[in-house]
Amino acid sequence: MKVSKKIIAWAILSIILQVGGLYVLDNFVFKHSSDFQSKKIEIQKDKTKDINATIPTGAEAINVSYDGKYLTYNENNNLYMQDTKTGTNTQITTENEGEIFYYKWLCDRDRLIIAKKVKDKGEYKIQLVTYSPKNSSETVVSNICSYQQDMEVKKVSESTITGVYYIDIYKGGLKNTVYRIDINDTLTKLSLKTNVLGNMEVIPHEDRLIYEDKVNGNFFVTSPNKQLVFSSNKNLTLLGIDRKDVVYMGELNGDKIASIVYGKVSEDTSTWKKVTLDSVVNSNDLYFSNESEILINDNLKGSVKNLTTGNEVEYEGKLIQIKENFIATTDSNGKLAYKNLK
Repeated sequence: MKVSKKIIAWAILSIILQVGGLYVLDNFVFKHSSDFQSKKIEIQKDKTKDINATIPTGAEAINVSYDGKYLTYNENNNLYMQDTKTGTNTQITTENEGEIFYYKWLCDRDRLIIAKKVKDKGEYKIQLVTYSPKNSSETVVSNICSYQQDMEVKKVSESTITGVYYIDIYKGGLKNTVYRIDINDTLTKLSLKTNVLGNMEVIPHEDRLIYEDKVNGNFFVTSPNKQLVFSSNKNLTLLGIDRKDVVYMGELNGDKIASIVYGKVSEDTSTWKKVTLDSVVNSNDLYFSNESEILINDNLKGSVKNLTTGNEVEYEGKLIQIKENFIATTDSNGKLAYKNLK
């Protein structure tokens, strides 16, 4: 029995010494070597370097992809795409030789949205597809409606966040029809409070459409349906919506923008902010960034100014487009160049 008590005592003493030793090592000896924090370091490539694209003299409707890797343009009623690093030109032809009515780059990835006329089961239809420049492949989103003579696709407004598309189709006779395609590819026709549609934009995070009654100058939002009423004594136009769901309205002086009123549809429009421009501008000289900053191009001065931060970037040549982090310009020979905005 005495031997057993001694063994137990020694065992307890051994455990105490081991635990104590580990405590000293952990809290004093190895403290600085074991306590560490990891930090993710993001290395961003400069997208403005090594641009080797040249835009033909007769090119129209020039559009740069979101990261500047590609650009598209129309020439002789054909749609072309150019790799801006290699200068390689490719004519975009869709499957089944569909006639392209409308196209645009997605705002956050290298894919095109294309609305085209196709023949399906002996009938001509308007079809929406996405097109990947990486492998020249297309993915059908949905057939929208049967094609009628002189039908036009005026605009496609989409949200890559909610996966929804709104397609404005003009059928003639002062009548626009808007179709909605949701993330499940379900197609519905919207009931609008106007037949003659002005601009329309989808709110990125809410899947709500803001649209303009072009005849009466009224503005409405869907889901739920309500009218947006403004106290301005000037005619207004819908300019755009940024990635933070901020809506931008332009007060018009003739057909140009004199000031900008902006806010969210969840707020009372009387509380929306307003910025008056130093001089009137065309709507295509304005850009609204993902950080809710307003940028404006001055063609005469050759500069793009951030009205929110005051930062101004000068450029040479002709401005092609303002993008999120850079501007695209061309010289007198059509040589493309990018310049960082920040």
